[in-house]
Amino acid sequence: MNAFDPHMPLYEGTYFTCTGKTTWTAHNTGQVKALLEGDEPPEFRTALAVVGPADFDALTVAEQRTVRHLGPWYADFDGETLDEAITDFKAVLGKLQRLGLDLNAVRLFATGGRGFHIEVPPECFTVSGLPGEGVAGLPRIYLEMAHALYMGCMDLRVYSGKRGRMWRTPNRQRANGAYKVAITADEALNITPERYADLCSAPRAFSPLAAPTFCRGLADLYRSARDKVSRPKKPRKQPEKLAAELDRRFKKKGLPLPPSLLLLLGSKLSARDGVGWNTICVQLAISARAMGMDEDTLIKLAGPLLDGHRGDSGRYATRSQRERELRNKLAYFDGEGLYDFSAAGIKSILPKGLPCNDLEGL
Repeated sequence: MNAFDPHMPLYEGTYFTCTGKTTWTAHNTGQVKALLEGDEPPEFRTALAVVGPADFDALTVAEQRTVRHLGPWYADFDGETLDEAITDFKAVLGKLQRLGLDLNAVRLFATGGRGFHIEVPPECFTVSGLPGEGVAGLPRIYLEMAHALYMGCMDLRVYSGKRGRMWRTPNRQRANGAYKVAITADEALNITPERYADLCSAPRAFSPLAAPTFCRGLADLYRSARDKVSRPKKPRKQPEKLAAELDRRFKKKGLPLPPSLLLLLGSKLSARDGVGWNTICVQLAISARAMGMDEDTLIKLAGPLLDGHRGDSGRYATRSQRERELRNKLAYFDGEGLYDFSAAGIKSILPKGLPCNDLEGL
């Protein structure tokens, strides 16, 4: 039983593989297919193929922005508990069915931890598949599609550009002794924690898939996401001027964020009454991206808020649920902060009437 799925094609281009903490290694399509068919397949390979130059150390920033990818639309579910992941996984499958998608043409996986993977052939949402030359901004397009279908256990960080995102290889034993295995649509819709453990206990053959059929509802989602990604953004302020002002007001003074937000992150003040955690995360993520802050730094700064916030719904009842949502919002606004930053947006999550002199004029 090997790790190559004969029913989901690999695409012409460059894939990257790794095992454990080893460096990423580039392979052409034939090479990665041979690795997956071998006795010791890599632990991970990238979900999408890079079409064209793939030596990212040699590419300029401008060239990196025009990189093209090919591959299926994919989604990753990782729950705090398996029950939570199952609930959200089934909810998204239901959304896809209501769009008209035939789940029997979709590759579904139980990943062997506390989650699931979905891979949808492009022929389900494009008339004749993706163009052979690849699609610029495809990870971002797929992110927008995922955002439209979003449930709390979906990991939005998997839609990274450049080399792409590592995708766990099926039928290779994990550190916990379990396996990522392919499951049928019927098994997915009826899965329970007990059945999950049984399915992931050993390698499993890839069941044949129904021929992909064009799904108008999913195609509309793809087209809308593609148009949004390709449409020039209209910033509230010139990004260069805003970046310079943020640098002058805060960075040069050793402040990682506006002081008003630092008070909120440190639980020195509470969020505005009636404002939900999702809205708070949106403003924190936009502000962090505008300030050039990395994910781990924001999570560390937000520790007191993550610990002490009283969730406005069951989805944000625990620290890990709140942290997951904040990380997902950071992924969604990656590269967008200077376009979406708004002093009014920040003020909207802070207590009404709070003086925010640090934000005036931004």
